[in-house]
Amino acid sequence: MPRDNAAVLVTDLNDGVRSVEDYKVLRTNLEYEFLRKGSKVLLVNSMKPAEGKTATAANLAIVFAQAGRNVLLVDGNLRKPALHDVFRRLNHRGLSDALAGYSDPMEIVQPTEFAGLDLVSGGTATPSPTELLASEKACMALESWKAHYDLILIDSPAAESRTDAMIAAGFSDGVLLVIKHRTVKPEELLSWKHGILRAGANLVGFAYVN
Repeated sequence: MPRDNAAVLVTDLNDGVRSVEDYKVLRTNLEYEFLRKGSKVLLVNSMKPAEGKTATAANLAIVFAQAGRNVLLVDGNLRKPALHDVFRRLNHRGLSDALAGYSDPMEIVQPTEFAGLDLVSGGTATPSPTELLASEKACMALESWKAHYDLILIDSPAAESRTDAMIAAGFSDGVLLVIKHRTVKPEELLSWKHGILRAGANLVGFAYVN
């Protein structure tokens, strides 16, 4: 899979290119291990920045939508939101604005150019992202979205430097960890896994990038 968070989308690649097939294989695995168990909210996380997490979340959302799922992609990286740039959408109202009480959760949903895929950008509200993610409004927003979507994918900050990711993991049904080749030590992975379990989250699997 591509490693660059400048996010080459699968629609910019030729069908049959290995990276496209990798996303489809990952989609199939998640269908069996996640969605068919009734789960809906999947957090896409990485241990360190620039490991391909945002690109993975964006492309995975696209291939799920292409398979007929109704998908919502949420930018949970409130400090450095990027998905609005990836999909060329506005960021004047987004997740932080809803969690701060300035906008209704359904009002911040934006359509993308891909049928079946909607986007919630990070937003522009200035209160502390950690407190916003830990607020009751975060759970309320998810409940509102669950009624309308088959799958909610959340792109989170890297776990290494922020508690935000662990907070988001706590209200997700599962966590997919993106790992860049040869950047993560076994002891770091074990520490991350213990943190995820303490947050009450379910580790769904790993996605390795070059």
